[in-house]
Amino acid sequence: TEFATKVSLVSKSDLLKVSYYEAGRAVVNDPDVTGEQVALVSVLNQDESFGYTRYETIRNKTGAFTKEEITFELARLLAGQAAIQLAGLKPSSAWASSLKEARSLAAVYILEWGMGEDMAAIALDRDGKPKLSAQKAVKFQAALQQLFGEAQDLAHKRLQDRWPLV
Repeated sequence: TEFATKVSLVSKSDLLKVSYYEAGRAVVNDPDVTGEQVALVSVLNQDESFGYTRYETIRNKTGAFTKEEITFELARLLAGQAAIQLAGLKPSSAWASSLKEARSLAAVYILEWGMGEDMAAIALDRDGKPKLSAQKAVKFQAALQQLFGEAQDLAHKRLQDRWPLV
């Protein structure tokens, strides 16, 4: 009933992981680069879904992203899992949506915006999706790996430099 004591089904271990995850994402952000500052960090919502980090815009983006901005955005998405690992905890599958978002953003940057090496001239199928030859697929994977590597390095460096804030 509405007057019954609510029992939390969330373990302390899960809450600790979510805390590191969200704090990691928040401290990796650089408002001067992303144009966004942290507005709220939540660990557990009223419906007992896990937390999130909300950002507010402090500078409007022009729509044209630089590699630095994309790298910071990817670092921010990857920082949660990195913070969990730096805290000595076991990785969690809870970051799947952040990883999916990071992969999508990186693919758009490389393929749709033509920002990967030799990626501007790619054939498209009827739906406007890139059709990659075997050679282009190898180049795409290399560009994706490089971009993710740079973002992960940035996330780790900013986390280590700002660990007391986590």
